[in-house]
Amino acid sequence: ALRKGVKRGCAKSVSLLLKKRSYPFFGIPSGLTSSDHLKQEIYSSQNAPLTLPITLPSPSEIHWKFNKNPLEDALESSGFVAIPKGTATALAGNLDERGKLITTYLLPLDGKAPPHHDLFHFSSKRFFPKIYESQETVVALTAAWQGAFFHWMYEVLPRLHLIEKGAFTSAKLYLEQASSFQKESLALLGFSKERLINTKEYAAVKAPLIIYPSINQIPTSWGCAFLRERFLPLLAHKPKLRLYVTRRDASRRGVINEEEIWTLLEKEGFERVELSGLSLKAQMEYFRAAEIVVGPHGAGFSHLVFCDPGTRVMEFFSPAYVHPCYWQICSRVGHRYAYLLGEGERYPDRVNTQLDPDILVDPKKLKRMLQLLNA
Repeated sequence: ALRKGVKRGCAKSVSLLLKKRSYPFFGIPSGLTSSDHLKQEIYSSQNAPLTLPITLPSPSEIHWKFNKNPLEDALESSGFVAIPKGTATALAGNLDERGKLITTYLLPLDGKAPPHHDLFHFSSKRFFPKIYESQETVVALTAAWQGAFFHWMYEVLPRLHLIEKGAFTSAKLYLEQASSFQKESLALLGFSKERLINTKEYAAVKAPLIIYPSINQIPTSWGCAFLRERFLPLLAHKPKLRLYVTRRDASRRGVINEEEIWTLLEKEGFERVELSGLSLKAQMEYFRAAEIVVGPHGAGFSHLVFCDPGTRVMEFFSPAYVHPCYWQICSRVGHRYAYLLGEGERYPDRVNTQLDPDILVDPKKLKRMLQLLNA
């Protein structure tokens, strides 16, 4: 009798809570299911050539993160998953009609196996979310790292190209609209607010058909081509310049001896730019005008896609943190790429540290690297 009373009391509490919030019940996924039968491929697997970077003391001693043998980057197929009576969530998880989490191409980018997806973690907000109920097809463009500029540019926006290929250009779009760069990029692309469903307002969307464009690896050659095709015609032409991208406004990955380095670069005719104080369009225009770009590894280098092919690029890294994503973009677009490791201990190959420190740049090495880039 006591158990029955407790159950009735709990049921009544849940019922009152649901009534008060007026949101449909939405809990932990009931399991996993494959999306193989729901996929439509747009681009098949391909090999995207990667050019050898320039570095010191010689290209034969490049950091292991750049050491491709052969120098090709195999890209998995890209396309979309069509989910009848599906649910898309702000956490980049998509559920079928039975409430099962659908595995997609995109999950490997999240860095975790499907059973470890955030939707499997308890949260009262996710149990009683505000859900958008649509009567028409919805395209979900959510991604685990969508709030980071690089991922927004190369993981979210290029998937608009996939929905164009799939002829879903009139469907509503479900995606994050929180930061200024997200809002400005969508406005530049001509999307009206009426067509957009904000993940910050609705934790999930239910629709007769959910379309989830998906890619396995970024950046892609077709994604870079899409960004250039859509944004370059919107940009003003500035006189050609030499661009130094500073991170003195950032909390990490800044240059420790920046003023010493800047003295050298200023003599070489560089212009120092702090991107955080500029609109997204103005940032793009600086990179479009650049004949050479130098700076520490950071999200601002996402704009390298807008430089003219053949632009010279030099990226600074701490030996404790090296990431090849901008080298990959340069290879996709056709830039001449170089990197310079800062001073300090170099970790053994295949060791990924969790460090992300500031960078100490040797001025003599920088001068030599500039000579190599100009050669």
